[in-house]
Amino acid sequence: MDANEIEIDRRNSGQSSAETRLIADLKAGSEDAVRLLVEKNWGALVAIAELILSDRHHAEDVVQESLMRALAKIDSFQPRPTITAWLKRIVMNAAISSLRSQNRRRESPLHTINPELDNGIRIPALTDLSTKSTEDLVSNAQTRKQVTDTIATLPETLRIPLLLRDIEGYTTRETAEILELTEANLKIRLHRARTALRQSLQALWAGSH
Repeated sequence: MDANEIEIDRRNSGQSSAETRLIADLKAGSEDAVRLLVEKNWGALVAIAELILSDRHHAEDVVQESLMRALAKIDSFQPRPTITAWLKRIVMNAAISSLRSQNRRRESPLHTINPELDNGIRIPALTDLSTKSTEDLVSNAQTRKQVTDTIATLPETLRIPLLLRDIEGYTTRETAEILELTEANLKIRLHRARTALRQSLQALWAGSH
């Protein structure tokens, strides 16, 4: 493959020239490259793991272990997806697996958090909540912290599907595969998660006025 073909392949993969160099340095065993990789991704990876695990220290442990596993198999890394997306997938899978194996906390029944969900009663949503997606609410600087904090309070069965599908942008099929659910089951959980999120935010925002 000549230089032009390499450049075309890099562009198709979504990699920047800086990322291409970083991956090459990682494969060559550069300690500086490892340090740069960790500094660039640590905060975002811990935030994702913490949303899944609801425990900061546990999240940091999972990210550290995941990075070590990723670096151990860096030679097999392919330029699709980007290295950041690759690391995210590894961390999320590790966090979900850890949560399942340890059964760290007993999930509250859905009706104890929002009785209206199980009774079929719909509380009218505020304008922002009824017209904006979860992703829009998270990307808004004014609402981001309240939204992510509220997502963190949802039961595991609702929190994780919402995180993967609406925040991380995985397709319905990909999310279902990660969580070992049918697509129909996933859609039910997503509907409940979005409704629970909006009702919780509505109560929070209404109380602040």
